[in-house]
Amino acid sequence: MNERLKILNFIKLVIEYKKFYLLLRILYMDHKLNYRFSSLSTLLFGFFLTSCIENAPMDSLDARGPYAQKINDLFWPILIAGFVICAIVLVLLILGLFIYDDKTDKEPINIEGNNILEVVWTAIPILIIIAIAIPTVKVTYDLLRVPENAIEIEVIGQQWWFDFYYENENFHSPNILVIPVDKPVILKMRSKDVIHSFWVPKLNGKRYIVPGVITNLNIRSDEVGIFWSQCGEFCGLSHAKMRARVVVVTESEYGKWLESQKEDAVVFMNNSTKEYIGKDIFLNAGCAQCHVINGLVESDVDLIGPDLTHFSSRFMFAGSSMATQEDNLKKWLSNPPKVKPGSYMPNLDLTEKDIEYLIAFLMGLS
Repeated sequence: MNERLKILNFIKLVIEYKKFYLLLRILYMDHKLNYRFSSLSTLLFGFFLTSCIENAPMDSLDARGPYAQKINDLFWPILIAGFVICAIVLVLLILGLFIYDDKTDKEPINIEGNNILEVVWTAIPILIIIAIAIPTVKVTYDLLRVPENAIEIEVIGQQWWFDFYYENENFHSPNILVIPVDKPVILKMRSKDVIHSFWVPKLNGKRYIVPGVITNLNIRSDEVGIFWSQCGEFCGLSHAKMRARVVVVTESEYGKWLESQKEDAVVFMNNSTKEYIGKDIFLNAGCAQCHVINGLVESDVDLIGPDLTHFSSRFMFAGSSMATQEDNLKKWLSNPPKVKPGSYMPNLDLTEKDIEYLIAFLMGLS
């Protein structure tokens, strides 16, 4: 029986191979017979792909701040120069292949060398590299220079979310970084576990976050808005879901936000409400072992879970991979590792009622 199965599998493999070979032959013949059409269609398809995404949140070419603009101002001339060099090389290659193609059988001329040509084609690449290196080094130093009167915020990277600590005000803002418009901000970044990378493409390039090392990243936005951030270094199972949002607000809104975040959480006292029952579940189901809620659950040690003091005021959770909505909370509380593989928050085997009460409690933490 096993031998028969092996033979059948081998026959299927041969058939699939023949199908694949036939497909390659068809494509090759189509390419030979319709070379010009195929090339044109490929070019048009490429242009079509580049225009598919509009207002892409992670578009690094859409600079919204001076640091990202410096990178773009360096990128475009180098890209154009690269296209020009590529075009020159292709033209020379085509000339060599088709125009100066000697199909006779005569013996080729033995050329010993040309000192002038050798110096020229050695000097040109060196000059190109120097021309690229000088502005690149200058821009690199400009990006690293700490501006005066910059707002300092600590960024803690951990599997798989970013925590933003406002040291002067002494509060945490998990997943959501709020900054004022037209104000320089320096991010002091560190990791609690593995190597991460913080990247807000519309405000600056990416920067490593390394365990045991403090790295700096300057950001500044010219306009009010919400900008996406992403961990740019593979860091484990849920690396793709390690995101954040940078919320840029006016200076007055920023001041009000700081004051609101320094307040303690609302403590529900009426024991007949869903929020009060949810608070009891939170305190007794193991949630308080990993999460802080100022005014209710506090700790002197650095807990592994995000600060939930003003949970519902933040529009994203779970590493900014989910919007703060009741249906998303239900999915998350039902089985966190299923939503976010590798999550340190375990499945607590909560009942439907437990989840309902917990959602009411969390949505009340504004």
